[in-house]
Amino acid sequence: MTNHDIFNFKDYDIIDKSYTPVNTDEEWTHTKIFGLLFTASWCPPCKLFEESLAVFYHDINSKLDTGGKGFEIIHVASEKTKADFKESIQKLDWVFLRYDDKLIHMIAEELNVECIPALYIFSDKGKLLSSDGRKDITTLSTKDIWETWIKLYWNLHPNEIA
Repeated sequence: MTNHDIFNFKDYDIIDKSYTPVNTDEEWTHTKIFGLLFTASWCPPCKLFEESLAVFYHDINSKLDTGGKGFEIIHVASEKTKADFKESIQKLDWVFLRYDDKLIHMIAEELNVECIPALYIFSDKGKLLSSDGRKDITTLSTKDIWETWIKLYWNLHPNEIA
C-alpha cells in the first residue's frame, strides 16, 4: 500500500442490500475491524470465497460480545451492470459501496488490487492491518483469524481496547 494508509469508511456512500444508505455512526459504534472485499458475481473463485467469508462473518459476530458487530465487511463489487450489482448483493449480509461510487477505482488503485477475490483488513481508525485477509479466511480457524487481526490492531493502536 502507498503512504495513504488511512481510510475513513464513514465518509463513503455505504448501502445495505436493499440499497438503503447505512447510518455508519449508528451502525458501527462497536465495530473495531473492517474487511474491504473486492469480488464479482461473474468470478467463480469469488463466489466460493464469499461463502467461506460469510461463515466467518456470522461466526465471529455471533461470538463477540460487543453490543453490535465487531467485524464488518464493506463489499466493493466489480459488476458489469447496475442490475448485476443489485442482484448479486441480495445473497449477502454485509454492506456495500454503491455500484456507481467514484471512489471504487481510486480505492482499488490505492490498494493495488491486482486480482479478485481480495480482502483487505482495516482497523476502525482506517489503518491497514492486513492485505491478505483472503489467505487468513481460507487457511485459519475463526479463533486464529480474530486473534491475528486483534494483535495487529493492538500493535497499531496500543491505547485502544479491542
